[in-house]
Amino acid sequence: MSRLLKGFIFFTAFPCIKIFGSSITVFLFLFLIFSNKKIKLQVFSSKLFILFFTSILISSVFSFFYDEISHPGLFYILKIVSQYFYWVCVALFFKKYFLKLNIIEISKYFFLGIICLIFSFFIFSFKLDFGFLSIDTIFQRNNFVFIILASFPFCLYYVINNIYLKQYLKRITFLFLLVMFLSQGRSGILIFIIEVLCISIILNPNIKKLYKFFLGLVIIGLFFTSTIKNNLESFSYVIEPYNPRIAGFIRQDGESDINQDKSLMIRLMMIDKTIEIFYEYPVLGIGPNMFKYYKAPLNFRSNYDRLDYRDDEYINSRSSHGAYYQVLAEFGIVGLIFIILILITPILYVLKRLLNNKNGNEDFFLISLLGISLHFVAVSALTGTIPWVIIGVGWNLRNNKSLR
Repeated sequence: MSRLLKGFIFFTAFPCIKIFGSSITVFLFLFLIFSNKKIKLQVFSSKLFILFFTSILISSVFSFFYDEISHPGLFYILKIVSQYFYWVCVALFFKKYFLKLNIIEISKYFFLGIICLIFSFFIFSFKLDFGFLSIDTIFQRNNFVFIILASFPFCLYYVINNIYLKQYLKRITFLFLLVMFLSQGRSGILIFIIEVLCISIILNPNIKKLYKFFLGLVIIGLFFTSTIKNNLESFSYVIEPYNPRIAGFIRQDGESDINQDKSLMIRLMMIDKTIEIFYEYPVLGIGPNMFKYYKAPLNFRSNYDRLDYRDDEYINSRSSHGAYYQVLAEFGIVGLIFIILILITPILYVLKRLLNNKNGNEDFFLISLLGISLHFVAVSALTGTIPWVIIGVGWNLRNNKSLR
């Protein structure tokens, strides 16, 4: 595997370097494509991806004609459209070549990148700016959690194929679980547990019956909700020193109470804003990355009294806080249908394999796609390199006849 591809994977998992304001992965990918004459993306043969990109292109043109948008200008649109074209090309590259590459090496550099990401998030981070070059190892929690969810199955694939690390598989899995817990994510840790359960089924097909047994116990336990609630409340005080957000979520108090949690209120307001945009521009939306530039009337503000101290300009400048809301607002129902088809096609494939006990270790990578697709509900992380790598890998596995 070439050094360019190794570097691309590493900085996909540890996105800390930008050149002229763009991720170093962009330049590594371009060098990779143009330095190898054997690589042919066949962009126009992948109809679903091209239709999605076409909806982006059309919506970007129409965005100039909407009075509600404080438009950042032509150069901004050209940059955003170019980024989307790059992300689609990344997906198409892995869609075609993933299983032809050294997937153990790819998993290894995901693993190394994640180790650096965890180190910078918890132990030491810094930021340097040299003008054309910037190095920033300070990551927001949502970004950190999303990258872990996307990369964890790759890391585990590397571990089980490494003679030394394989013996520590359970300990390494537990350490990842601990990392997710200490990150103070809420939805992220639940999705991580789903990933672990799916990977457990792949490694031990017979364990599926055991999961059904535990599911039955949970259903029975629902009839004794008062006892469960008291036990969970006691448990919440035990974990509060380590993850106060989950402790509050269990008790439904503090910042996890809808009447107190300003972050949750902002999320709900952005859903309302998405609905307002959809009513006005349902077909093709308002254009790529225009969500925060759209001046919605915010007719729903009275429902969120605790945010009265924030003016309309501040609220309208927030991100969508969810990839599906962002796509619906920016690319309309057309774009949303395309992105759902892009995601759901390989996901249905892996779910079918899980149900039929026809799994191999390569299905780990499809679990990555399942994890990020679930997390898209909570974060607007579609605009980045790593989700498109995962999407491309998912389609490669889904299309590979040898795995059927």
